[in-house]
Amino acid sequence: MESITKEIKKLLLAGLGAAVEGKEKGGKLLEDLAEKGEIALEQGKVKNEELKHNIQKTFRGEKKPQDIMEAVKKLDAGQLEELKAQIAGLEAEQAAAAEEAAEQAEEQAAAAEEAAEQAEEKADAAAEDGNA
Repeated sequence: MESITKEIKKLLLAGLGAAVEGKEKGGKLLEDLAEKGEIALEQGKVKNEELKHNIQKTFRGEKKPQDIMEAVKKLDAGQLEELKAQIAGLEAEQAAAAEEAAEQAEEQAAAAEEAAEQAEEKADAAAEDGNA
């Protein structure tokens, strides 16, 4: 009987020791993770500031049409031809996108019409079944 009591006491002490050990190691782990989190936060702040700076450097405010025209007036003939080609390319892209959107709208309209016809056929069939 005494040996069972001794073993139970050992188990309880072992459990208490494990709890203390876990708390100590868990506290250290928590501190390490918090420290790494602070470092990551600071690095993120630095990256964010760099990004904001780069964006501001790239886009110095929205350009007004008259500002753009002033810049265009300063282009030489070759640069002006290149700009015209780029504008023509953009116009072609926009036209293709508009055409694709129109085709998709037509397809959706056709699908909706077909669905409406099917629904009407089902309603007619259900009405016939109800009358039968």
